[in-house]
Amino acid sequence: MYMSTSNSKPAATEADPRWEAIIARNPAADGTFYYAVRTTGVYCRPTCPSRRPLRSNVDFFAGSVTDAIYDSGYNSNARFYEKAGEVLGMSPRAYRAGGTATDIRFAVGECALGAILVAKSERGVCAILL
Repeated sequence: MYMSTSNSKPAATEADPRWEAIIARNPAADGTFYYAVRTTGVYCRPTCPSRRPLRSNVDFFAGSVTDAIYDSGYNSNARFYEKAGEVLGMSPRAYRAGGTATDIRFAVGECALGAILVAKSERGVCAILL
């Protein structure tokens, strides 16, 4: 998980119609997009009754979690969660918490694309970053 370092966004994103749909909890917007709150890890539809987040902490997404699971090649939610620990290198809950209290070892090297960082927990590889 990453945290926002600023409470302000450019004015153009404040006027985003998706943000207006969240403020209004517009039922017509459900299914057209989803949003995530960086500071809490919440993933919601526009009518979500949860406490309204700060705009600076919100990111918008066109696909649902279920669509993303199927688009990634899994044939059910259960198959994804069965493999999540192996794929993420930690449980989904620990991953959402940013790996807090997880022993993560890493190495930095050079490859054809530039610098590379590879990290692993006791459950497996949890990051490969260029």
